[in-house]
Amino acid sequence: MISKKIPFSIPIRLFSQTASKPPLSTLSIPIPPEELSSRRYRLTRHLDQNSIILLSGHKMFYKSPHIFYPFRQQSDFYYLTGFNEPNAAMILKRDDSVRKGYQMILFVEPYDAHKVMWEGPMCGTDGAVRSFMADQAHPIGSLGAYLMNNIQKYDKVYKPDSMQLPSVKGVEMKSAHDLLDMQRVVKSEFEIDLMTKACSISAKAMKQAIKFTQPGMFERALEAKLEYEAKIRGANGLAYVPVCAGGENANTIHYVSNAQQLRDGDLVLVDAGSDYEHYCGDITRTWPVNGTYSRAQMELYNAVLYVQKKIIEKCKETSGVSINQLYDYSRDYLWEALMKLDIKIPHYEIPDVYPHDIGHYLGLDVHDCVTASKEMPLKAGMVVTVEPGLYVRKNDTRFPEKYRGIGIRIEDDILVGPNFCTNLTEEVPKEVDEIEALFPHFK
Repeated sequence: MISKKIPFSIPIRLFSQTASKPPLSTLSIPIPPEELSSRRYRLTRHLDQNSIILLSGHKMFYKSPHIFYPFRQQSDFYYLTGFNEPNAAMILKRDDSVRKGYQMILFVEPYDAHKVMWEGPMCGTDGAVRSFMADQAHPIGSLGAYLMNNIQKYDKVYKPDSMQLPSVKGVEMKSAHDLLDMQRVVKSEFEIDLMTKACSISAKAMKQAIKFTQPGMFERALEAKLEYEAKIRGANGLAYVPVCAGGENANTIHYVSNAQQLRDGDLVLVDAGSDYEHYCGDITRTWPVNGTYSRAQMELYNAVLYVQKKIIEKCKETSGVSINQLYDYSRDYLWEALMKLDIKIPHYEIPDVYPHDIGHYLGLDVHDCVTASKEMPLKAGMVVTVEPGLYVRKNDTRFPEKYRGIGIRIEDDILVGPNFCTNLTEEVPKEVDEIEALFPHFK
């Protein structure tokens, strides 16, 4: 192939050039170098010799001038580099001529002693080579020129869908997400250890939130309790804005206002998880504000719990089922449970009261590996959520009046094994008597 320079510029600002950043301590790498190297090696086995993967990290996001949000690195970028500073990029290419089988080039913010004095440690190009095992490192401002001079050398460039690059004759632009998601969806032993910790912290925080509940408090008090309990146990914080939904609010699937008072006699549905070393937990429990389920609440709750237990039993590789198939099973089980309560809703109307999936993949992101098909049979090493729900609005005349206005969801995080599964969030109770036992002050 004859190489020639192509006169183009990168037409999108991939990285923030804002000078104000919070302090970042990045030189301590929580991921062992051999783990990162293994990830990069395995990924490059899917590349041709003349192909590259181009990824960008996150920029810093700001709430208002000079007031930043906590920084969290883009997950694919972090998975391959362990690099946790904003405004960075990576080029990864297969190279069978070297022992490790690939080459990695990092583009980072140059070291600036003035910034270090004000904002804390930063890596710089020297640190990117020394601490993050880059074969080369360049200032982030040189990325556009580097691509302009080199991109035409490659047959394929795998990149994020959101990254806009001009077309180059003879260079095929492909999505990097499919390659990355298919690798990330099955966790390594190192990742499973981190996820076990993230889920354990999430479960402990949820259990404390249950015990903390009392009539008259605001939903946001539960949100504050969850964050406090997660952080004192070592979490970075909550993995997402939690749902703390009292009473009828539980029938809004992603209710996050968390602004109403909890009423005596209502249930409260809480969906929350912790972020520990970038890995996420994701739990939902539904409990009585006053510590005791009414008969109607208990009946619907146990119907949903029945569904969840039946589905969790199938979360093993030997079952040969996919997430989508688990959803089909869960609709059948819910319809069966409602029939036993003499609630004669037609099977085809189950999605009206159970409108979401049975679960999703879980990992570095709460909704992890979104391009990985939910038609794929579960494999050992996957972590999935199992979260059936039932949402009966106040005006739903298909249900007896005593059930109307009740919303319930129960969610656990399940590690898929070859012929078994492990509930990573079992530390938080979900049986009716176990939950009620957390409220001795109301008895």
